[in-house]
This record gives sequence, structure tokens and C-alpha cells, in this order.
Amino acid sequence: MLTVSSAKYLLAIYRLSEGLAVRSVDVAEALGVSKPSVVKMLHTLAAGGYIHKESYGNIQLTPLGKEVAGRMDSQCGALERFFLDELHVSGETAKKDAMACLGMLSEESLSKLADPQQAKK
Repeated sequence: MLTVSSAKYLLAIYRLSEGLAVRSVDVAEALGVSKPSVVKMLHTLAAGGYIHKESYGNIQLTPLGKEVAGRMDSQCGALERFFLDELHVSGETAKKDAMACLGMLSEESLSKLADPQQAKK
């Protein structure tokens, strides 16, 4: 199971990759963290089967990583839209709060936010 922190890294890798490999320095820059922090989290994500990374190589999402990160991306997008449209917060606040909610809300609530048709069931 992903922690809020590991989910943030996985989602960043997903958004940076667009189907391609990603460098550690790109992840560090995107998240505003140090490269050693990225390296440590990459070991965690690799151990969980979410990414593949060879020493000094690019980061690639595994099929599991793509699936989980894709779902999180949809859920995060739905939360961002909710914060923007309903609460009228800034874009930066919407992104930050959406990421925080990913680790706090149930899978049921997140799924219904990402798929409004499911919410009606």
C-alpha cells in the first residue's frame, strides 16, 4: 500500500513519463525535493513493484505502477476540479489539497469523485 508521500512520487513519475522513461533529477525538480530523497523513495517504489530502475538508469513504470498512477491521476484531477469549481481556491492550493486527500479519503469516495456516474449508484 502506498503512503501519501510515495503516492506523490509515483504520480509525479507518471505525469513526467507520458509513456517514456524519467530521470531522478526530473522527479526531484518536479517535487522540489533533493535527489537523495528521490533515490530513497525510488527504492521503496521498486520494492513495491511500481517502478523499475537500473543503477544510474531511467525510471520506468511497471504495468502495476501505470495502473495505480493512472487511477490516482484521475482521482487527483477530480479533486482538483472540485476544489477549483466548488471551493474557488487557487490552482496551486487545489493541486496541493488534492494530493493530500489521496491518502486520506477512502477508495470508494475517490472512485465516485473520479466517476460521477458511479456516485449516483
